[in-house]
Amino acid sequence: MCKSAKEMWDKLHSVYEQRTEQRQDQLFNEFFSIREKDPRDSEAKHIAKLEKLWVKLQDETWKEDKAKLPDSLFLNRLLNTMPQKYFEFMNAWESVPKEQSNLALLR
Repeated sequence: MCKSAKEMWDKLHSVYEQRTEQRQDQLFNEFFSIREKDPRDSEAKHIAKLEKLWVKLQDETWKEDKAKLPDSLFLNRLLNTMPQKYFEFMNAWESVPKEQSNLALLR
């Protein structure tokens, strides 16, 4: 079916390794499908899971689109997946000026 080594390589690549666009789509779906913190996870573990997924998503978005996703997207997802007991924290966070509300404040 393939007429050159490049065609064969491209075919093998598409079969056995996800292309960046497919991987990016999968990561977006995974990132936005998280609706709440798993009750078995600590808050720290939940944040670490989301952050790990976020880093992968940022990497794939850079590879595919040469773009950086805004940190506010991560913060929004994080805050909206935390338990109800963090509701007051979320309200307080929304009142922080944008230039002060970055990921460094969470660490």
